[in-house]
Amino acid sequence: MTLTQAAACRDGCAPPARSETWVGQLRCILRGGEFDTAGTVLPAAVENHSGGAGIALALGIFRCRNGDFRAAVRALDKALDLSRGETVEEESEGGALPVEVGEDERGWAAFVRYPCPPAGILHTRAMCHLRAGAPDLAMRDLDAALDLERDFAAALAVRGDLALAAGRLGVAAQDAARLVTLQPRSVAALVLRARVLERKGEFAAAKADLDAALRLSPDD
Repeated sequence: MTLTQAAACRDGCAPPARSETWVGQLRCILRGGEFDTAGTVLPAAVENHSGGAGIALALGIFRCRNGDFRAAVRALDKALDLSRGETVEEESEGGALPVEVGEDERGWAAFVRYPCPPAGILHTRAMCHLRAGAPDLAMRDLDAALDLERDFAAALAVRGDLALAAGRLGVAAQDAARLVTLQPRSVAALVLRARVLERKGEFAAAKADLDAALRLSPDD
């Protein structure tokens, strides 16, 4: 419940849904760095069917980060099933859901939300498959995510990279071109397209993309 909603409430105001309460609790736990506590709360929440897809998603990310890939995929399967019965509001946060969280481990707590877009869950499961050494399963999930959201930049980037590694230049070229259209100032997008162009023997075009990427990040 937002502050605006709380201010508008009177005696008859309905309390927040149990799912929202679980999500709020987990955000506080994760942002506070209490990861051991999260490891206890998340499985209990999923087992008690509380919190919908957001909680199952969080459990999947948590398991994947800890290297328990089978348990992670089971949780993400459940998140995907639950998400199909949820309504995603137009202003809900979409996009990539990080398995690799980088230096700031608390940052991924922001992705515990309700409801969750199925494409984002598919992307997360794809990243988990990659960490488990199953690129074919990852590609399948990325295909499904992009069937749902054709402009899902994070999924395009990963699928383009996988397709290039597998020698599927047509798919890689298509994804790289779409990614640059969506994010023309993205260094990663330009570098991906340059790699595809180089593999195709279009060296001048590849160099032009790399020059542009260097101009965008001269200190890297």
